[in-house]
Amino acid sequence: MWDQIRELHACHADVPDEIRLLKLTEETGEVAEAFVGMHGMNSRKGVCRSRDNLLAELGDVIITAAVAMTGVTGGDIGEARSQLEQRSAGCHQWLAMGHQQPRRRSHPPRPQDTRPAPRDNLTRRRPERLSGQQRTGPCGRRRHSGSPA
Repeated sequence: MWDQIRELHACHADVPDEIRLLKLTEETGEVAEAFVGMHGMNSRKGVCRSRDNLLAELGDVIITAAVAMTGVTGGDIGEARSQLEQRSAGCHQWLAMGHQQPRRRSHPPRPQDTRPAPRDNLTRRRPERLSGQQRTGPCGRRRHSGSPA
């Protein structure tokens, strides 16, 4: 894997670390999108992604993170690999100290009728404004009702 990471880093050597980290954030968002699609959590789209889509996106996160680690180390693959191995060893030690692995809980899907009703601006009551009455603005500052919101 690290040989491919070296090649990817070399191809994108001129990319700043900040952009690499933003790319990692983008890939993480794609994992969330695939998870939502796999479980049909978007009522507009329903189930639109598969387990394979989710695994592919997770792979992209791992690769992007490894390339970003390599960029942070100045292109030193050995240091990036060492850092990852140290993190992995730390997890192993944590488990060896008697910490139990978290049990996987299966959550049944929530029935439709338990979901909160969508908020509708038309159904909320707004207090009437009296001229000269002071109100609190969205940032907690006091403002007069006659001033712009």
